Amino acid sequence: MVKSRFITARAAARQMVKQRSGVIVLVTGSPARAHSPGVTGIGAAFGAMETLTENLAFEVSPFRVRVACLRTLANCRNVRTCETSFLLSLKGRKDDPDAQIQAGCGPQAAGASTC
Repeated sequence: MVKSRFITARAAARQMVKQRSGVIVLVTGSPARAHSPGVTGIGAAFGAMETLTENLAFEVSPFRVRVACLRTLANCRNVRTCETSFLLSLKGRKDDPDAQIQAGCGPQAAGASTC
């Protein structure tokens, strides 16, 4: 995932530097900075893409080329509940009350809303 973004951004940057303008946008997700169990691989990849954004922006900004990164986050009132719901759905355990309690959500968890 990171390698393809790197190759594509580098090729685009070369063309944009020649024309002395342009914008490169990379998209990542909340696991880039949220430390949650079960998302280590994608979190590391998103983190690498954000670092790529910073370094590429430093290199091409003198040529009036901008580089931006958009980190998406699920539209949710409670981020903790949203991330937990995502993790449970990945594990196929969203309807398991014991898994919900372990994750800190569900009707049985103190003060938590249902995932």
